[in-house]
Amino acid sequence: MIWAPEALQDVHRMYRFLAPKDPWPASRAVNAIREWIQIIAENLGAGRRDGPGISKLAHRI
Repeated sequence: MIWAPEALQDVHRMYRFLAPKDPWPASRAVNAIREWIQIIAENLGAGRRDGPGISKLAHRI
């Protein structure tokens, strides 16, 4: 799985926004995103098709 630079920036920006308020949920959110990215990478056919080569999975954080 290759992360787009924009996706990494989004995750970092989300963490920097959440961490000052409460670091624990901020870390949990980042870990949940990483876990779901791994699941997607291991199960490329999972999720809803959203264009050629693009699948989406929804997960509540």
